[in-house]
Amino acid sequence: MGTEQAILGTLPGDQVWPAINVNAAGGYLIWQGNANEGTPAAAIKKAATPAPGWGIGAARLTSGFAVTAATPARVTQRLSGDQEKPRVAALKSGNALVAWQGPGKLGADIYAAVIGPGGNLVKSDVVVNTYTKDLQINPDVAALADGNGVVVWQSFQEEGGGNAFFGVYAQRFTPAGAKLGREFHVNQTTNYNQRTPAIAGLANGTFVVVWVSELQRFQNSVDLFGRIFDANGLALGNEFLINTTSNYCANPAVTSSGD
Repeated sequence: MGTEQAILGTLPGDQVWPAINVNAAGGYLIWQGNANEGTPAAAIKKAATPAPGWGIGAARLTSGFAVTAATPARVTQRLSGDQEKPRVAALKSGNALVAWQGPGKLGADIYAAVIGPGGNLVKSDVVVNTYTKDLQINPDVAALADGNGVVVWQSFQEEGGGNAFFGVYAQRFTPAGAKLGREFHVNQTTNYNQRTPAIAGLANGTFVVVWVSELQRFQNSVDLFGRIFDANGLALGNEFLINTTSNYCANPAVTSSGD
């Protein structure tokens, strides 16, 4: 409680798209920035890049939201293009799983990093998505009760069959940043866009993914749907409608109460 404050003090450049996740052991504040978080000046000169791109910065927080002395830190190590829309989940090990979108060979891809409790990078710039054609955007990330993490995102035209729409996909990770199994399809309905996913780990070890579904119920409908998975990424049932009205729905967010 109290007045608003600058958690990180004064930083150069712009800081946008903040996200925060803290548990009893602490956690991280992350953001998208265009100064220290972007392309280093030496690399810009070497690569003849005209200006710094957006990068991802992180600050380690205590459970009381105080910044530790070892941070802020630069998460992205890639030297070209904009790294955008970061999300973070504090894992049981004390590590944090970070995901964001950045340039790929054939469109935007989803990337991940793991930061240690001391602010050290355990792993960075891991390409999350297996399907690398077209666009993979709008990631979200969650910590699971078993200590692992999950990244979700929307992927364009991956569902195949001439379907020129977005679908929702996910990939599990270990606390050290290694992939667990293959990416998997979240939504069942593939007509029109399934997009803007959000994810939360639940206390019983499962996790829930929610997203925006277009035109699934009737012409011009924009609804929220969800689906629950076990810790291994296996669906525990069909997707289900969340909203009870026919008003347009957008930008879902979901969290666990811990009960």
